Amino acid sequence: MKTIVFVRAKPSVRIYKIAKALRKSTDYELILICRTLSYDANLFKDLFDQIFFYSTVFKFSKQSDLSFNKWWNKKLKLGYRKVIKILNQINPTLIHTMAEPYNIIAYLIQNSKVPVILDANDYTGISTGLENLDMKTARLERYCLEYADGISHKGPDYEIDYYRQHGYKITCPELRWMNYCDEDLCVDTPQKKLSESDGEIHFVYTGLIANNPELKYIYYIPLAKKLARQKIHFHIYPKFAEQRLSYESYKKYIDLAIKEKYFHFHRPLSLKDLIKEISLYDWGLWIHSADISVRTHPEKVMTGSGNKIFSYLEAGLPMIVSSSRIYGKKIIEEYNIGFAIDDSDWDKFDKLIKDRDYSRLKKNVLKVRKELSMQNQSHKLVSFYDQILERNKKRSEK
Repeated sequence: MKTIVFVRAKPSVRIYKIAKALRKSTDYELILICRTLSYDANLFKDLFDQIFFYSTVFKFSKQSDLSFNKWWNKKLKLGYRKVIKILNQINPTLIHTMAEPYNIIAYLIQNSKVPVILDANDYTGISTGLENLDMKTARLERYCLEYADGISHKGPDYEIDYYRQHGYKITCPELRWMNYCDEDLCVDTPQKKLSESDGEIHFVYTGLIANNPELKYIYYIPLAKKLARQKIHFHIYPKFAEQRLSYESYKKYIDLAIKEKYFHFHRPLSLKDLIKEISLYDWGLWIHSADISVRTHPEKVMTGSGNKIFSYLEAGLPMIVSSSRIYGKKIIEEYNIGFAIDDSDWDKFDKLIKDRDYSRLKKNVLKVRKELSMQNQSHKLVSFYDQILERNKKRSEK
């Protein structure tokens, strides 16, 4: 039996979907290695054969003292050494790592005895621009890209070419594997839509938001006010950009929700609960301001692909995407599951949705989510792993 080990400090939805897709194959034992304080038991329950934790929580510190424990683990490389020790005990067939950051991935490439795959929700150089990276991050990312045994990404086929254009020597196999729909999460017959009860349109956004107005691409107060003037309900289920802040820290959003009938700021939900709840709305928004700000390098705008598209598909929602998100617009228009809008037309949502055949878009969503399900795409992962293992075998025989 082949043993696939996933390594990331904080396990993500992407790891969940890759691991669950691999469950279609009986050939794999799946193991997760992560930090103790970052593990989501609800999301990963019954998914892995074994789970190991590599961070050390010092007995003389409080469990909640994240910064102290993180600093000492990093300083002494305690976690890195523990991961290698665990891997030596497991003797895996292949390691699938997730950035960001790149520190532990570089360490594994240098010290592991089996092939290492580099994967990422977001590649730092693409998000920020190579010209804007600090030297340490640039060096680590380049090392991982050039020395990984395989690279997986969720953007278009040409996404990694950005690095080649800047002189990176990347020759390993690559896989474009999106965070596809989970058929087990798909809502087929939702409860009565809110719009059927109140006769008003309901939009929803799931994902990163920011308190800081300078982070224009995920600062949604201006959009919320424009939608309210059009009498369109706007629901936000946040994932916070400032990870250390609590829900209560987003006072601007909370205050607006109190004052404004058409704005609703919900508490974060688990993935399974989220899909069920947002299925009650009418449209999913994949809207980001076109104004350039942090982590919106032009290359990112050209190639970025968020998780939300598949959450909306799972919930059965047609969607509206910003025209500036080139790859996102291409996906939406190719499958005819929504439409694109310019920033200058944010005050025309009410008119634009009236021009759309909602019933047809809805039918397309239900059809496309079957085609783009991780259950139907799992064979790509299996082929990718086999390609890397065969390539490694030939190299070792030379």
